[in-house]
Amino acid sequence: MLTRQTELNIFKKKSEALLRVVPVALAGGGPVTQTIQIDEWFNILNKKYTIPVRRLGVKSPRSEFVNENFTGKIYSLDQEIETSASIKGIYKNVTDAVVREVEYLYSNGIRHITGVCCGYTSYGPFAFQRALKKVNLSNKNDILTANLMIQDSSFPDTDNLSESLDIDGYPMTRFYGPAYQSNSWLKIVFTLNAVVPFDVTLSKRIPQGCTPLLASFPFTKTYISKWQKKMSKSDAMEQLNGVIPSWEKITHNDLIIPFLSSDIWDPSFIGKWMTQQQFNTVVEGTLNFVKALSYVSKVTKKNVFLPIIKNAEKFILSQNMSDVYPMNAYEVSMKKRAVYIMPYNVIPQHLFINLIAASDIVVNRSTQSNSFIETIMTDTAQLVSIIPAADYMDGELMAMNLKHGLIAYNWPSEKIGMEIEKIITDNTYKNDLIGKFKQMLIKMNEDQKTNFGSILTEVSGLID
Repeated sequence: MLTRQTELNIFKKKSEALLRVVPVALAGGGPVTQTIQIDEWFNILNKKYTIPVRRLGVKSPRSEFVNENFTGKIYSLDQEIETSASIKGIYKNVTDAVVREVEYLYSNGIRHITGVCCGYTSYGPFAFQRALKKVNLSNKNDILTANLMIQDSSFPDTDNLSESLDIDGYPMTRFYGPAYQSNSWLKIVFTLNAVVPFDVTLSKRIPQGCTPLLASFPFTKTYISKWQKKMSKSDAMEQLNGVIPSWEKITHNDLIIPFLSSDIWDPSFIGKWMTQQQFNTVVEGTLNFVKALSYVSKVTKKNVFLPIIKNAEKFILSQNMSDVYPMNAYEVSMKKRAVYIMPYNVIPQHLFINLIAASDIVVNRSTQSNSFIETIMTDTAQLVSIIPAADYMDGELMAMNLKHGLIAYNWPSEKIGMEIEKIITDNTYKNDLIGKFKQMLIKMNEDQKTNFGSILTEVSGLID
């Protein structure tokens, strides 16, 4: 039987510094919840163990997008990573910043660190390998070692990691296989964030040479408690007036059923980060879901409002489905019940709790998203429709142990509609669904082997 130490495959050392690295701008240049929460964990460990904390990343031009009182503090950067439009430029800029930081730590007497690299690309681990090599080849009798946690909700989204370098020695793709491999100076742990428990070793996309671990989302108890504060539907609806266009037209007799997802509806993504087959599952899944909402509107005799991002609205309305309309076709006095698409560009992160709390049901496109766990924390009923499917980002694998609340993209629309109707009309069924999701969340967060903060503490060698 493997011991916990063998499972983690890390240096058995107490870290002398913690280093957080975000290699590229996230969420359109704005800070994201998971990164902010990792910083909160660093702050917790800093206070408890008086361990130095350093942060590297791309400077955010959209700090106003986050309410720090809700999501956690946005900390200043100790080393800024310059942005670049090219893969080679990103590798170079990330490597330069990590090298500067590692040299700084070494010059201050630090000989063992733990890093957390946000994102599944190889930019960060490649930079760590280069930095340690540069320092240690010049100091063979007094080396610097590191444990590195790669944190994401997916392993690299490719079946074949690249092993090619350009003439200057930089990888030619975002996923360079050798960068994920532990060596005598660097031990790499890849934590896969999840709520639904599953065996991560079943994934065919685990990079060779690292240790894969299942972990909870990096949300602290403080952050979770903020989501668990009860909010009435009326209060939640009121706070969204002026945030989502035409929101004020919704009445308390209407149904609000958002589909929460980043943009997956743009055909230009095919070949970039989505295959044609995966995009086809997006098309089929979206059409079946919207048709299901039309069914729900008919049987409940209620208007159904579908908040969704703008590119999705453009796609849906291009299909000319019956009883599906844009908001400019809506009239309060309209006798005919229908589905109305409510497009939005950006909702500030701290207001997503209002959208979720105001909803009758939330549909998430994956168990990997922040909104999936946030819906659970808000005690709102939800369904999950895995799109893109066809092996996209291990989404189907991560949901395979989900015994409830899962709808397939290729289900007939009436079957999906009947499931939604049952949740709306049967409170016992709805509450049971909410309860089962919450049990999973509690188990992942309370288990020391899967709690992100516990894993970070253990990898850092800071266990009391």
